[in-house]
Amino acid sequence: MSDSKHRQDYHYKLFYTQIKTNPVVTATSIANQSEDLLQFTKALDPYRLDTESLYNQISLLINDNNQSILLSVRNPTLIEGIVLNLLHCSQLLPLDSALSIHKILLTLADKNEKLLAIINKQTQWQKLLHYWDKYKLLLALAIAITLCIIFFKLV
Repeated sequence: MSDSKHRQDYHYKLFYTQIKTNPVVTATSIANQSEDLLQFTKALDPYRLDTESLYNQISLLINDNNQSILLSVRNPTLIEGIVLNLLHCSQLLPLDSALSIHKILLTLADKNEKLLAIINKQTQWQKLLHYWDKYKLLLALAIAITLCIIFFKLV
C-alpha cells in the first residue's frame, strides 16, 4: 500500500462503495415488518424463546419515529393491522415487557374503541396468567394440605 493511487482506490472501494442509504420508512413498510414478525413468532417455540430480543425487535418496530409516521398517516385499517400483529407478538413476553408494549399500542390505537378494548382485554389476560403462574404452586400446596387434614379427620 505504499503506492498512493492504489491506496486511494482501496479506500474508495472500502468506504464509499459500501455505504448504503437507509430505506425510507413508510407506514406500509412498518405493516410489512409487523406481519413478518408475526409470522416469525408463530413459528417459534414459546418455551425456548429469547424474550429480550423479541422485546427489542418490537420496540424497534414501534419506536418514536415510526409512531409519528403511523399517527401522521391516519389509516385506521393499517394501524389496526399493525396493533393486532404486535399484540399477538407481545403474548410471548413477560408481563412487565408486555405492559410497556401495550402502553405504546394504546397510543397508536388513539380513539379506536375496538382496538382499545382488545388491548385492555389482552393486558388483563396477561396479568391473570402472570398471577396464575406466580401463585399456582402455593394454591396446589394449600389444596394438598387441606385434603390431608380432611382425610386425617375422617380416619
